Amino acid sequence: MILGILSRNLEVHGNRENLNNLIGVPLTILEVKKHHQAVVLELGMNRPGEIARLAAVTRPHGVVLTNVAEAHLEGLGSINDVAMAKGEIFQGLRDGGYIVYNADDRRLSELVSRKAAGKKDWKLVPVSLNSGSSSSGLQVEGLEITASGMRFSLGTTSDFQPVSLPLWGRHNVMNALLAAEVGRQEGLSLAEISQGLSQVSLPAGRLAVYEPVPGRVVIDDSYNANPASMEASLQVLSEMRGDDYAVAILGDMFELGENSASLHARVGAAAARVRPDLLVTYGDRSQETAHAALAAGMPESRVLSFVVGQEDDLLENVCRRLADRCLILVKGSRGMAMDKLVERLLAEGGANS
Repeated sequence: MILGILSRNLEVHGNRENLNNLIGVPLTILEVKKHHQAVVLELGMNRPGEIARLAAVTRPHGVVLTNVAEAHLEGLGSINDVAMAKGEIFQGLRDGGYIVYNADDRRLSELVSRKAAGKKDWKLVPVSLNSGSSSSGLQVEGLEITASGMRFSLGTTSDFQPVSLPLWGRHNVMNALLAAEVGRQEGLSLAEISQGLSQVSLPAGRLAVYEPVPGRVVIDDSYNANPASMEASLQVLSEMRGDDYAVAILGDMFELGENSASLHARVGAAAARVRPDLLVTYGDRSQETAHAALAAGMPESRVLSFVVGQEDDLLENVCRRLADRCLILVKGSRGMAMDKLVERLLAEGGANS
């Protein structure tokens, strides 16, 4: 989103695909040419110290923090350790730099307040959907879900611009607001920001929507997964389904350490709240997701569970239950190769077996 906004009036370079680690970020920097006026870098990690090393290399002028979630716990420990690892970015933030962050995330707000204490030359830009505006006055109004994404007005009390975000989910509206604030910090007008958001596109596997045959929609969110992103995707399924037959195919989440079972169970409880017409779990760890959904009241007839090696059975069971109008969400960790299930669903057109 930031790339899309800044590209309205700047020559911008950024990460491709998942080149966000200790190898990918330096490779991305080496691709920067003389004509580039800005570089947008996603910094990833799964161990303490990795962000610190990347921050030392990149020395950012601006930092964007989206959330603190249960991800990479196997290498980090706890969600508080995730926050501490993200906080390493401040070691590289330049004097006079700015921090745009999600103020609706309590841990993130506490982290920023702690790290920015005594740093009077850093500009803090908290963004909130709950309060409706950021510290600089940027607001989201008239939020509604459409067949093509999220539609809302973005602006200040004196100037609002319409945005048709071609993505679904309240979490993506927050991401859009964070990206918009970066655009404002870099001098773009609200009109330019609105145009950039309305034309944004995300990599494959990140809530990409396909309709292989009329009325049958596949939501491909197979790029990766953690408990928070699973819950967000289930909420998207709930918001988009209308009267359509809704299917959630959820795979294992990796790198959750000793909390893996309880966090998979949390996803199962979240799925039960959404009440899809069919919940399908895929993988050994996701057995806990199925058990928790059943314990939370989902009927046994609407919960199916498969392990790796049973892809044919999974697809056969899903496809023969589909209605003429249906919505199929596919999500799981990268290592589960959920994109292969998406490919087969699309190749078969979601047709009944």
